[in-house]
Amino acid sequence: MDGFVVEPAVLRFRLLLPALVICGLTAPLTAQDAQYWTVQYGNEARLLSGAVIGSVFDLSAVFYNPGRLALVTDPRLVLAGNVFRYTSITVEDAFGNGTDLNTTKIGGVPSLFAGELRFKFLGSHRLAYSFLTRQDFDFEVSERLDLRGPEVGNPQFDLFTAGFVFNQSMDEYWAGLTWAHTLGTKLGIGVTTFVAVRDQKSREQTLAQAVDTTGNAGIALQQQGYNLENWRLLLKLGLGGNFGNWELGLSVTTPSVGLLGSGAAAYDRTLITQDFDGPGTSISEVTTSTQPDLPSTYKSPLSIGIGAAYRKGAARIHASAEWYDAVPAYDILDPAPVVLPDTSLASFGLTQELNSVTNIAVGAEYKFGPKLTGYVGFRTDRSAMDQALSDNTSLALWDIYHVSAGGTFSVGASDFTIGGILATGSDVTSTGINFIPGRSGPVDLPDELGVKFTRFTFVLGFSIGF
Repeated sequence: MDGFVVEPAVLRFRLLLPALVICGLTAPLTAQDAQYWTVQYGNEARLLSGAVIGSVFDLSAVFYNPGRLALVTDPRLVLAGNVFRYTSITVEDAFGNGTDLNTTKIGGVPSLFAGELRFKFLGSHRLAYSFLTRQDFDFEVSERLDLRGPEVGNPQFDLFTAGFVFNQSMDEYWAGLTWAHTLGTKLGIGVTTFVAVRDQKSREQTLAQAVDTTGNAGIALQQQGYNLENWRLLLKLGLGGNFGNWELGLSVTTPSVGLLGSGAAAYDRTLITQDFDGPGTSISEVTTSTQPDLPSTYKSPLSIGIGAAYRKGAARIHASAEWYDAVPAYDILDPAPVVLPDTSLASFGLTQELNSVTNIAVGAEYKFGPKLTGYVGFRTDRSAMDQALSDNTSLALWDIYHVSAGGTFSVGASDFTIGGILATGSDVTSTGINFIPGRSGPVDLPDELGVKFTRFTFVLGFSIGF
């Protein structure tokens, strides 16, 4: 985000610097869509940390590996849910004075609903439907800075206040239809056609006010926001096989193809000062821009996954890995730059660029009896964010590590699953603040900020036998 540009006479009063300080903190806190394995699906598969590309054994195969749907012997209606999810993001020493900026979120939404379509004319062919939440991010933070007298850092200031509000929501849903068929007695092939619908909104506002020792006042306001909707199509292809105690699988997800998309963006900036540098130095500037009906684009990469499982007695070990291709830089939303009063330009477009990453997962299960099975799992969830791109909309730069544990028990024809998943990640990021040239503010920020991500998910799900 571009900082305010003001006349040199006003610069020495640093009216806008703390506002820029707060705005800079949003850089590591926006959309959590640079990781691909944050959300997993299926009751048992989630407790195995998604290490089931080669061994998925229920209808969550529509996502992990459609080829294994042909080998599922006991199809069930799958309902898997996050009934409780706690997320915390902390920016350490955010204001340079030992104060952390923290935001927490409690909530949960269903992640997967899937079932099989049974028609006699299908013969040995299998058809299934699915609806899943691929991305779910809702973030809001507000902060206020109040400085009086000596705290301001300038003897000519008597009062300085700055307030900042930032909120962003992003949801992406996939609706799919899966076809699968056996090749002989040991192999299965399949493909899921997904239609992905993405809805994303963001708004940030900064308000700064100041009063000097003679009673003159100044106010600065900047706000910008956008909203977009995008529809696209992608395919998930899979091959699976059972070979004695071994289960193997291969999956390929195609890059998405855009169907339609639109969005809108707005930018406002107001600066009013009253004789801060003596009579005749007042400033009154208003800049506003509203840009509706903009085209939107969203791209997802090619990915290739492999998996295997080995069974020995009552135990089974699972392992999976998935490689994601890079996504070259492109504009998600490209509003025209806004011309400021000094003829400089403020650009506020949304750009995405993602690096290639590989994630791995391992899991283990053990049957304690015919009606009780326990699970543990671990997976990596590396960030694909390209930190060199300053206006990258995906700023979840931290790698996340997930640990899961739980169990499944049977009651009649239904299975119930209960467990938990702990996810943690941290990294260091630059402040990303465009300081006013040659000036320092009342708070000296460090060159780098530490960011911590923590999430706990309580899993409660069930599957219903036909």
